[in-house]
Amino acid sequence: MRAEKKGWNNAQHSAKRELDCENSRRTLPKVKSEGNQSSIVGCVVAGIILVLLLVAILYPFRQAGKQSLDVWTRAAWMVTHRKDEQAFPPKAELCAAPFCTRVDTQPKYVGGNPGHRSETTLPFCPDHTSSLPKTGSRYDDLIRFIYWVLAMALSWLEATLALGIACYPLALVGAFLRPDREEVGFWRRAFDYSIAFGIGIGGAATLLAWGMFAWW
Repeated sequence: MRAEKKGWNNAQHSAKRELDCENSRRTLPKVKSEGNQSSIVGCVVAGIILVLLLVAILYPFRQAGKQSLDVWTRAAWMVTHRKDEQAFPPKAELCAAPFCTRVDTQPKYVGGNPGHRSETTLPFCPDHTSSLPKTGSRYDDLIRFIYWVLAMALSWLEATLALGIACYPLALVGAFLRPDREEVGFWRRAFDYSIAFGIGIGGAATLLAWGMFAWW
C-alpha cells in the first residue's frame, strides 16, 4: 500500500512538473515578444529625441549650407571679373551675404559684445545684414567659429562629390593600368581612386575658394 501511494505521489509530481514546463514554454515566447516590442519602441523614441536634439542644435547654423555653396559662385565671379574694375574695383570688399557680389559695402555688426573688443563686423551692402547666429556676448566668437568650420566642411564635401564623379573616368584608367596586387576588384579600385582624387583636389579647391572669400 505504501509503495502504491509513493508511486502515485511521484506520478503526480511528475505530471505537475511537466505541466509547469509546458506553461513555461508557452509563456517564454510571449515574454520575449513583449521584450522585443519594448526594445523597438525604446529605440524609436530615442531616435526621435536624438533627431529633435540635432535639429535644435543645428538650426542656428542653417545658413551654413547656403554659405558653403556661396564660396564657389563667389570665387568664380572673382575670376571672371578680375579685370573689370567697374564691377570689381581694386581693394573692394564684396558683400558678405551669400550670393551677393555688390561692392558698395559698409561694416555691419555680426556679433560679440557691442563696444568691447569682442565686437565683430563684416562688410554688407545696404540691402543685406548678417544672418549669423549671435548672442551679443563674447561667446559669439565660438559660435562663428563653429559656423565657419561647418560651412567649410560642407564645401569640402561638395567638392569631393563633384570632383570624385568628374574624375571617375580617370580613375577607371588608373584602375585598368595598375595591377591588382591586393586582390581588390576593378570597380572597387576605380571607386577608391575617384574618392582619393575628390578628397585631395577638392580639399585644395576648398582652401583656395575660402581663401579668396576671406581676402575679399
